Amino acid sequence: MYQSVVATAVSASNNPRGWTPAVSSHVARLLERAAQIRRPELFGETAAGVVYRSPSYHGVRATAVVTSGLGADQVDDLLQYRLAQYVRAGFADVDMLCRGNLDREPVESVGPNDIHLLAGDSSTGEILCYCVLHALAAPAGTILGSADRPVFPVEAAFGWPTFQSLPLLTGLPVARVREASRFATNQLSHHGDVRRRAPFAVGVALCRVLCDCLDDPPIAVIGEVEEHGAKRLLDFFGASVLLLHDAIAHPDGGGWLGPAQRKGTFFPFVCLISDLARQRSRWTAIEAALAAPGGLGPRLQALHTDDGPRSSLAASVGPWR
Repeated sequence: MYQSVVATAVSASNNPRGWTPAVSSHVARLLERAAQIRRPELFGETAAGVVYRSPSYHGVRATAVVTSGLGADQVDDLLQYRLAQYVRAGFADVDMLCRGNLDREPVESVGPNDIHLLAGDSSTGEILCYCVLHALAAPAGTILGSADRPVFPVEAAFGWPTFQSLPLLTGLPVARVREASRFATNQLSHHGDVRRRAPFAVGVALCRVLCDCLDDPPIAVIGEVEEHGAKRLLDFFGASVLLLHDAIAHPDGGGWLGPAQRKGTFFPFVCLISDLARQRSRWTAIEAALAAPGGLGPRLQALHTDDGPRSSLAASVGPWR
């Protein structure tokens, strides 16, 4: 049942160079494996390491689980899912993946305190949308302004100075900063309405986890986002996101993800949790729309907004962008 999905994904590549037979074969195997991932236990009532679980939104349930609560096989499936969705979206260097025989992200890219946010079919366990909140491993007391600390993935791609022009951030302990990344809807799924609900279920989970669910909540969330893609979802939730348009990705800083960053549509972002928390009434309205019977589209359209509210950081970098 997956062959037609995979064949369509391979033939739909927008790689202007064209794929070699070896690359096409590698991508087909990668996508086929990812399309078969099912993890119903992650959406069940007894899942370990869960920090958030939503009600069922007409067959879709969101959950947030810490890496330390996952088994090695579960982490492996999430790493396959993450890579496959970025390949399917045309954001990956497939030649690099083929040369390295990579069909999942390296396990080193996941930390024990990372929080994985998933929305899926609560009956089958098919993952329909995913995002991760990455926690940087650094000595206690390390601040964001430290030049000799490990870097977040977004800093590896755009450079350590990326967030150093924001005085309100540089003194923050890195333990109070999270990187939100790898947001991806399942482009290999046949689901219709269920699939459309999933990104909004993950959006609610993201807001709730960042603001309400952690004993030591972050002060800021950083990352990189496609300006005309996932940022629209952040705007919809009222996230006061500040995009850093002047940041330039390093030619080789993104590894297999470099092509996406070099397209010039991905930019680093930062959002203060204090700004995000002011939008709780909006999340509640979105939760109500997800829970109500009938079509989702009209209810979400009634909540539509063109842009997110102004970031409290905007004044520190001049005109808000």
